[in-house]
Amino acid sequence: MATWNIGIDEKGRFGCFTESKEGPSVVCAFITQKNGADCEMFLKGCAALINRQKFDKVTNTVVREHYKNESDYDRAVFEKIVENFYHARAMRESGREKNDKKEDPLKETMDFLIDLEARKDFFEKIFVSPQNKDFVGSRQNYYLNSLYEVLSSVFESGIFKPKDSVNVYIAQRALEVIGYEFPADIVVRQLRNALENCASSEVSNDIENAIKIIHKYGDKQAHRSFESVGEEKDYKDLLKDYHDNLAKSIRNFLTSSYPNVSVGNVVCQSAKKYVFPAMADIAGTLVDYGVECEKAKKRSLVKGLNIKAFIEDGDFDAAAQLIGQLFYAPKKVKETLKGNLVELFISVTSEKDESITRKNYDSVWKILTDHCIGKMHNRGVEGELFLETGKLINLLDEFIDAYKPSPVVYARYLKMKGEFGQHSGSIDLDAAKGLAEKIKGFRENCRDKEVYAELYDLEEEFWIESCSQFRFNLYDFDDADYKQILKEYKLKMKRLPFWSEIYKKDDIKDRRYSVICGTIGQALAFSGDHKKAIEYLLEDYRHTNYMKNLPASFLVVEYLRKGELENAVEWFKNQVKEVLGKEKTIEQFFLDVEDGKKVDNWLVLNFLRIWAYSMKIGKPVVQRTLSFEKWTECNFDEYPGGLVLKWAAICNHYAKGSKETTVALLNKSIEVLTKESAFAVNSLALSPMRVLNVLDAMPIENYAKAFDDLCKRCESFAKYAKANPVLDPKTECKDVWDAAMILPFNYA
Repeated sequence: MATWNIGIDEKGRFGCFTESKEGPSVVCAFITQKNGADCEMFLKGCAALINRQKFDKVTNTVVREHYKNESDYDRAVFEKIVENFYHARAMRESGREKNDKKEDPLKETMDFLIDLEARKDFFEKIFVSPQNKDFVGSRQNYYLNSLYEVLSSVFESGIFKPKDSVNVYIAQRALEVIGYEFPADIVVRQLRNALENCASSEVSNDIENAIKIIHKYGDKQAHRSFESVGEEKDYKDLLKDYHDNLAKSIRNFLTSSYPNVSVGNVVCQSAKKYVFPAMADIAGTLVDYGVECEKAKKRSLVKGLNIKAFIEDGDFDAAAQLIGQLFYAPKKVKETLKGNLVELFISVTSEKDESITRKNYDSVWKILTDHCIGKMHNRGVEGELFLETGKLINLLDEFIDAYKPSPVVYARYLKMKGEFGQHSGSIDLDAAKGLAEKIKGFRENCRDKEVYAELYDLEEEFWIESCSQFRFNLYDFDDADYKQILKEYKLKMKRLPFWSEIYKKDDIKDRRYSVICGTIGQALAFSGDHKKAIEYLLEDYRHTNYMKNLPASFLVVEYLRKGELENAVEWFKNQVKEVLGKEKTIEQFFLDVEDGKKVDNWLVLNFLRIWAYSMKIGKPVVQRTLSFEKWTECNFDEYPGGLVLKWAAICNHYAKGSKETTVALLNKSIEVLTKESAFAVNSLALSPMRVLNVLDAMPIENYAKAFDDLCKRCESFAKYAKANPVLDPKTECKDVWDAAMILPFNYA
């Protein structure tokens, strides 16, 4: 009978649907048979050995004079390494880490732990919860669901034998993440927001001084952060009550679910003061640095949850999230959701206080809008759910005018709807302009300065992001309008102090500036000016902290267009890191594809583009081969699945695979790209058709008919084709690569 210790800690803010800028939210568990004293000795060994001279300076001159005996001294060294670890990580996550040649203490610590042979004895298994929850109810539910997934996977892993004893040590949670905060903290948060947007050094100093004063004299009574006036209680009592109840619930769950295992201690402890939670926290960071871990099985708490029960309890947010999640359930379940929405909005309307009703409307619509945005952004992995999201939007359209949220929330919903229409082809440019006009109407009728500014931002973002994409979808790549927008934006920014100096730094983030640069970069790329396109796309990547995978992906395509394989590979690595949250070499990514893992199709697409080009020039980035025979049976129905199939065919051709497989993949690509009515997607079928013609597997008349039909459907496409004779059926094309690249930029 063995005794096991499990340390558990969390990482991230556990926000709903879209992860915060700190990165994905996960719960990490490490499992060991070592006891607390052994683990503490392990960490003390790390402290003593990592960069000994540095620690000698700290420990010998500062610590030893205060601690006379060896055990006290060892404890101080242990505390110093843990403190150093947390301080370095906090600096990194807050973006305050300096970009100079100074050594990164966190990286030193991690490099040492990864290389340390003894690590395997202490971190026998590391489990990490899955990311991207669809139903969470709240931050609290998201965390509890992740904790439930990790514990279930650990206890079902087969590690424990019958009658083994298992102790569980869970890191304590911060007060604000369990729904409480200090009144003073609310003020500090507002001041920090002001500080981030402040361009004046004098005002910044005043704000920082105000924050210090509030921290020094701030109220230490806590109340519920989601209530305007809440129950006040000493924060230590609140934390104790919460953690006692959490430990009790976990014990009950484990003893009832896994009776063959003897559950010992189940306690919540501080990760900064106690060994097992500290080990779990460091284990979580080791995973970030590439140490192997077990992915916990994704489990849903949705089963058995009752939407009506949430509505009756007044938990409208959870009801809205559950409606969004169950929309992707079987048809029988889905049929009741319209009635659930009616019931939800009627219940919200029944609130006597109009301000509370308005607040609840806003919250429900924010959740439903975020749900749709999350599905759109995850379409590379869950493409089959993309069209279902369109049906959900159609259903929501029936309610939004009857149960109107505030103008800003309504405008955000309209912007999301435009973005979906742009990706799906479900609405045209005129319809998009109609949505933009509606947002403009909200702005013009607004009398609140702050709300006016938000609406102005949403309106401008809609024009820059969505309307430009509608134009690109119609092969209208003129960049003059976007350059004028950038010129006007720079004029606005130059009125602020120190603008030119600030924007020379790569770490300054400005979403508006980056979006404009990215849009101009795409227009230039479509027009064939690859050098200038890369300049603007690099600006986009440098100055955005939102979906950096997009400019990274575009840069892969542009460097391939220029024939710069090494740069394309480097930017593919950046794209992988932005999407997966960790680094992978191109060989490692190949193995994921080879093993049949569910990988984002946008990553697969760029990998295949790179691989095909590298084989064409005789410098294959991967020396192995893939079996593409069964790819035609896989589900690539949603965009960019058609392009993935096309590039799989090109790779198979250059790898000297069977012509039969190449032709089958190309025909499947055409089938997928032409089954929907979206013009831009339909136009992409020209390339695989041209490749089939080069391979003598399709007559040129088929290509010519498709080409003529597209010219008749879209005047701007016909104009583009006239200026680019490579598309003309009469233009001779005898090379597979040339046929694969007849369309511009990432349409190829």
